[in-house]
Amino acid sequence: MVLSTDADIPTLTGDCCISINGFSQTKIELVSTSKVTLENAMSHVIRDKGSKAKLVDAEQPIFENVVDNRLRAMMMLICGCDVYCPGLKGTGIATVSKHINTFKETSDDPQNETKLFEYLLEIMKKEFKPRLKEQNHEESADEEARKVVLTYIDALVFEPTNAINEERTYLVDAPKELSQYCKDFAASDTKIIPGPTILECKGVGGKAHPFLAADGHGTCAKCNHTVCSYCQGTLGMDTSAYCLLCAATESLVPTLETEAPEDSVQAKRTKLLNDGFAGAKELDSDEVEDVFEALEFMNRYRNESMDKDNVPFPLYASNAMDDEEMSAWEDIAEINFSQGGSFIADGYSVNRVDGWASWIFGLEA
Repeated sequence: MVLSTDADIPTLTGDCCISINGFSQTKIELVSTSKVTLENAMSHVIRDKGSKAKLVDAEQPIFENVVDNRLRAMMMLICGCDVYCPGLKGTGIATVSKHINTFKETSDDPQNETKLFEYLLEIMKKEFKPRLKEQNHEESADEEARKVVLTYIDALVFEPTNAINEERTYLVDAPKELSQYCKDFAASDTKIIPGPTILECKGVGGKAHPFLAADGHGTCAKCNHTVCSYCQGTLGMDTSAYCLLCAATESLVPTLETEAPEDSVQAKRTKLLNDGFAGAKELDSDEVEDVFEALEFMNRYRNESMDKDNVPFPLYASNAMDDEEMSAWEDIAEINFSQGGSFIADGYSVNRVDGWASWIFGLEA
C-alpha cells in the first residue's frame, strides 16, 4: 500500500498494489487496478456495517489481471504517461481496450501476454515512424521506432525509487541493459547501449536536456538552438518555432518585420528609426517606451511654444503684475491664509470648509 496520488504507481506495480489517493478524518479513498484487491481491503479497513463506503467499478479495467509490468507499461505509453505525455495520437483507454479485445479474438493464444505486448508494440510504432522518415530514417524507420518504444518502456519500468547519488533500487529487478537515453536509471552493473537517436534541447533557464529525436523537434527562429516539442512556443500568427526564452522576449519586443498595432513597442521602435533616432535598435522594451514618451513630450512642448496663445501656463516677467493693461489674467483675489491652504493633484476651485474659503492650488503630477 502506498500513499500517493500518482496513478502510475499502482498501474505499473500491479494488481497487488493499493494506493491511498486521499484521506481525512472522515474519508479515505483507495485505488487499485484490481477489483478483488479493493474488495479484500474493504473487508479489513471498513468494520462499521453502517458505513457509506462504496466500490466504484473501473469503466475500462484493462490492467486487471495483467501480470507483466512491461505490458502494463506499454498500455500506459499508448494512453499517455509521464515519459510520453501525448500517448498514441487519437487513442484513449477505450481504444486500447478495443485493441486488446481484437487481439484476444484473433490470436491463437489470447492469454499470452508476450504476444499481446508485441501486438501493441506494432500499433505504438505508428506514432513515431512518420517523424523518423522525415528525419532521414526512411529505410530504418520501423526498427528505429521499435527502439524508441522499448526505450520508453524501460524508462517507465526501471525508474529508480531512490535518489541519484545512492545505489539504485527499483520496483522490479535491476536492469541488465539500458539505452543511452536511460543511463541515469542504470545500476552499477547495467550495460549501456546506444539506443535511438538523442538530441539536446536548449531547455529553460540555461538547463539543457536530452530528448529522443523521434518525439519531434524544432529550431528556434531567433537563436537557432534545437528545442523539443515541450520547450517551444509560437508568436501570434507566426508558426515558426521559438525557444521559450526567445518567445517571451519577442512577444515583448516584436521584430521590425512583423505588423503590429500603433501603440506597440515595435511600432514605436519603427517610428524612432524612421525619425533617425540613433541606437533605436539596441533599446530594450522599457527604454523604447521611455524615449518615445520623452520625445512626445518635447515635441508637444515645442509645438505649443510656437503659439503663445495656446500655452496653458506661460511665463511672464514679474513686473507684468503691475501692468494695468495686461489682459493675460483676470483680477487676482486677495486670499487670507491665516486658516491655512490645501493642495490637490489636479484642477482648482473655491471650496467652503468650516465656513471659510480656501483657494485650492492645482498641481499636475
